[in-house]
Amino acid sequence: TAIKGQAAHASATEEGTFSVDELLKRVALLMRHELLSNQCQLMSESNVQGDIILNGDMNNLIQVLNNLISNAVYAQKQKGGGQIVLGVEKDEENLNIYVKDTGPGVEPRVRDRLFREMITSKGTQGTGLGLYISNAVVRGKFGGTMWLKDNPGGGSIFGLSIPLENVTFAPKIEEGKEDGAQ
Repeated sequence: TAIKGQAAHASATEEGTFSVDELLKRVALLMRHELLSNQCQLMSESNVQGDIILNGDMNNLIQVLNNLISNAVYAQKQKGGGQIVLGVEKDEENLNIYVKDTGPGVEPRVRDRLFREMITSKGTQGTGLGLYISNAVVRGKFGGTMWLKDNPGGGSIFGLSIPLENVTFAPKIEEGKEDGAQ
């Protein structure tokens, strides 16, 4: 379903509401082959309770997260694979979705220009379009921003922040239970 959704709606926009859980499940499914073939494991972490609902085209954020994970896989190649974390956290102002790797990190000369220019650290294997386009999508479609910080355990944390005013939080309904059931 995830692959079919990506292929069928690659150029069309499909505005609606979607849960971050569904978003993360589709990203994990779509990235499974690339992760496994590069000896990487995708782990998840979250500090948010309940369902997180966003408005917009889920396929847009799938593309952004796929790009971030693909970049993390590339960074992990030098170590022969390893763990990549896909996480969600909420602070006072934003919902943050991030990808954490333990690769070599981002060179200072590249860091300042990453989201503003078409720049790559992958040489001929990169186009410089991924983060540039991802940033435009996050800003234009979700009113958010993209960011980068150093991973304290080595490597990088790339993420996106969506203002809480554009996010809905709901209590998680357990499967098999209906509203009012005890």
